[in-house]
Amino acid sequence: GHGHIGSYYHRFVAEESTVCQCRTANIQTREHLLIHCPLYTHHRHLLGNPNRPIRLARLFTSKYARHQLAAFLTETDAYTKTSLFPWDPG
Repeated sequence: GHGHIGSYYHRFVAEESTVCQCRTANIQTREHLLIHCPLYTHHRHLLGNPNRPIRLARLFTSKYARHQLAAFLTETDAYTKTSLFPWDPG
């Protein structure tokens, strides 16, 4: 599949930026958006227990985790062309 993220653009849409809006990742990846991106820190609790590390494989293979992932994506708009969260370095 594909999504509106830098790693997809890097391979298929050269004229699009590959940099995450947070400016901390040269190429925005699934891992960056779901685990590391500071834009989504406050929503990461939707992906599971905040005291345990997020595992990408679990998010895509566990039925319960897929529901958590869907909630995260709905709440954050993370994989859309224009995210709801403009970067504010604070």
